[in-house]
Amino acid sequence: MSSQSGLPLAMVFSAEEGERKSLAKRLIGIAMKYRGQVNFATVDAEKQSFFLEHFGLNADHLPAFVVQTSDDFFMFRQGSQITADAIDEFIGQIIHSGTAYNMPINTFQFSVTS
Repeated sequence: MSSQSGLPLAMVFSAEEGERKSLAKRLIGIAMKYRGQVNFATVDAEKQSFFLEHFGLNADHLPAFVVQTSDDFFMFRQGSQITADAIDEFIGQIIHSGTAYNMPINTFQFSVTS
């Protein structure tokens, strides 16, 4: 499931509306930076819970961030803080690495330690 445009789809999963809005606000600059390369969306993890299993996400470790391409998905390590800098680096590695798209599903995980 990439977006209808054929671009990778970056998704922020959270069960709480306030948290989704807060994360969307924090990531708007990154979404604008990758405009035309990656589409962004927030997902209500409670209403769309079937996506959690599909992506191998744990509902107890939300929020979560996943980038879905036409043939793979890349999961930001659950439990890591979702910040603009961390997501910028994560997406940059995905779209600028010719090998990232060829890695087996669910094996590309990235986290930032402080």
